[in-house]
Amino acid sequence: ALGISTPGYFDALGIPQLAGRDFSNEVADGPRVAIVNKAFADRLFPGVNPIGQHVSGGGWTYEIIGIVGNAKSRTLGENTRPILYRSLDQSISDDPSVMGYTLIVKSAGNPAALSEAVRRQVYALDLHIAIYNEETMDEHVRTAFFLPRVAAMLSTLFRMASAVPAKTRSFSAAPMSASSIELTALSIDPRRCG
Repeated sequence: ALGISTPGYFDALGIPQLAGRDFSNEVADGPRVAIVNKAFADRLFPGVNPIGQHVSGGGWTYEIIGIVGNAKSRTLGENTRPILYRSLDQSISDDPSVMGYTLIVKSAGNPAALSEAVRRQVYALDLHIAIYNEETMDEHVRTAFFLPRVAAMLSTLFRMASAVPAKTRSFSAAPMSASSIELTALSIDPRRCG
């Protein structure tokens, strides 16, 4: 997988720097560099230090300058996968993101209090940038755990219901979409058991 990041990205997310350095010394027109996660290093360079090695992809050759720990990048349940992170400064002009970019701001205080200041800075760069899906990391993690929690709850309810004799069960659950599950009815009358 490919990622794009800036100096401080890994620190802000608590992803450990295992070797090498981050993107703090890179310039847009300098030699293309990359940071890889441990899974990438282990798969492509088993038993060899990948720092200083070169990899090619997307018409570019990158020198590996750092290795970071593995982290989830899409979903909580995903398997660990190799990721090559490119420098945003070196990639944005010829590889703009169709989906936009995620801005991560680390704060010692209340992160929600920074919202207006961050918006002002973004709009100072370009008034036409659409800012959306603004949330704190706590909110983001809570949202990420929502569907797994609902699935666990439904699984528990189904296991409990399966212990009740069939003639007393009356329930249905209907998935409404990939992002919401609605429990339409659940009726178990313990007085009628037996």
